[in-house]
Amino acid sequence: TKMSTLSLTKKKKKATGTSAITALTTIKKKSKRKTNEPITLKVSKKKERTFDQNILNAQFETNKSTDDKAEKDSEEKRAIRQGVIRVVVATVRHSREITLDLSTVKLLVSFLLAFGLADLSENVRVSATNALRDVSASKSSEKAIDFLLPLLEEALKNGKVEKSYLGNLPTDKNPDSTEASDNRKEGVVIALGASAIHLNNETDADKIDDTCDMLISALSTPSESVQSSVALCVSKLMKKGRMQSRTESLLTKLMNECLRGKTLAIRRGGAYGISAVVKGSGIASLKKFDVVTQLEEACSNGSSLEKEGALFAIELLSGRLGLLFEPYVIVLLPSLLQSFGDTSIHVRSAANSSVGLVMSKLSGHGVKL
Repeated sequence: TKMSTLSLTKKKKKATGTSAITALTTIKKKSKRKTNEPITLKVSKKKERTFDQNILNAQFETNKSTDDKAEKDSEEKRAIRQGVIRVVVATVRHSREITLDLSTVKLLVSFLLAFGLADLSENVRVSATNALRDVSASKSSEKAIDFLLPLLEEALKNGKVEKSYLGNLPTDKNPDSTEASDNRKEGVVIALGASAIHLNNETDADKIDDTCDMLISALSTPSESVQSSVALCVSKLMKKGRMQSRTESLLTKLMNECLRGKTLAIRRGGAYGISAVVKGSGIASLKKFDVVTQLEEACSNGSSLEKEGALFAIELLSGRLGLLFEPYVIVLLPSLLQSFGDTSIHVRSAANSSVGLVMSKLSGHGVKL
């Protein structure tokens, strides 16, 4: 009995041990299966970025319009615009003897103000300025003076043109920027000076004086073409109103600017003004107001700025007066030659330009002297 009981207990223990081992191996096997299974992670899908198609199209349209503008302002287009302005100039020349009616003069002036003076090309603007000057000074504009002066004065104030004056011309391409307004104002000053030629000597004397003062102020513009056009208008105005009595005061002011101006544009503009006033008031004003004496003194003993300004004045006087200035060249020649050895390169450069123009204007007799 005891032996049977012991065998039974051993069998039980064996069975329990086997079951425990089996359980452990089963658990391990299950765990191995779990580890071998692929791990799946739940990832939220990213939202796709969306673009506004209108904005994209607008960007491409903007670039396209810029390219179109660049194409429109090509060399060929500029040549066409200058050709149109040359036709306008040829129409109003005195030699053509073409009389334009009032409506045509209004349209031409408005067209040049709106488009020509505000053009992107400097060459076109210069041509338009000269054309507007010639139109304003033509005989056809004499009857339109009551229209011209208010129009030009208004354009000088705000730099814009009344669109109603353009008639059937398209106004969508009319430049309206700040730069365009400034360019218009420069051209309008010259047109005002040209139109003032039609004013009456007695009744419009004050307006002539105001216009002349405006032109004198415009001489300091840093543009050779503007200064040249202004000087042409001043020389014509010197025979109008009370301008002859103002010759001395104008020459004093311009001589001071020519010799002592702070910038090159002021000195060069003063030289242009001196030549214009002498041309308009007569060759006798050179001796009467000691113009040549002052220039000779500044050229010989002045500072570098004074020497440069004096050489500018001699150059422009010779260019504007031509053979009439020849007797004074003999007096000024020693000072001119002395300027070639000056220590300042600016004085030497001005002497080179001045002497070159002076010698080209001499007659055969003057060369011998």
